[in-house]
Amino acid sequence: MTDLRKVLNSKNLNQLKFACDILNIALPISSRKADIINLLYETLNKKETLDFVYSLLSDEEIENIKLASLNDKSNNLYDEKKLLLLHMIGYINIKNQILISDVIIDCINSPSLKLEEKRKRNNLINKYFTCFANLYGVVPVDIIAKIFNRYEDIKLKDSELEDIKNMTYIKPLPYVVDNEYLINREIFSYEECIDFLFELTENQDGKRYAILPKEELFRYLDPDYFEKTPQYRKMQTMLSFELGLSKADAEEIANDFAYMCKADVDFDFVFQYLEDKNIVFKDME
Repeated sequence: MTDLRKVLNSKNLNQLKFACDILNIALPISSRKADIINLLYETLNKKETLDFVYSLLSDEEIENIKLASLNDKSNNLYDEKKLLLLHMIGYINIKNQILISDVIIDCINSPSLKLEEKRKRNNLINKYFTCFANLYGVVPVDIIAKIFNRYEDIKLKDSELEDIKNMTYIKPLPYVVDNEYLINREIFSYEECIDFLFELTENQDGKRYAILPKEELFRYLDPDYFEKTPQYRKMQTMLSFELGLSKADAEEIANDFAYMCKADVDFDFVFQYLEDKNIVFKDME
């Protein structure tokens, strides 16, 4: 552990300003580094600030922070990419040695029962949101709330939605919440995002959302998961029996086709793929 001021002093001005933005700290127009550090130090020592940050952590992140804070640096097998607790200001890395600020470690080691329950609840909501992002791509938040409330005894609150929105500012997640929509981050990062979103939502218009059983829905935590439908099986069988491919090769190509459909590639790409795989059909039919 190390003193929080030492952690803050190790950051450059842009990193400190970013941290202020995360914590909604209003800065005077002409702020010196020392002034910003004082503001951050004061804010980060407040219990409500640390409680808020703790409530957004996953079990994996807490474990990584604890591992990184151990004195035995040769055996603390942490993953630096998963030290997401206020990434810019929570710790410093000196010659591959992680130094966690004292206030953060104190917060991690002694959460109240109420705070721990809130963190578990946020993690559950995040789990649902991740699945929805991977399944639908774009979906109205009110649809999410209806499905969530169907499966969980405690209904989704507006304040919890705000917590999830704030979580997207503090650490990378596979989705963003933009006004009334949940959007898969891969879609949101497109250069022509607005046009693509408009086209996608227009194509969705009037169609019913697939409401999956809870167990099936949670399979979409894996961003690469897709349902192996009867059509998928038919394609796999055709590749195997009609083209003489091995079962493994037929499954690999059928999987690739599924990902191409997900990525909405054009047919020129598909035919180039088939050519690269040396797959030749007997005729157009």
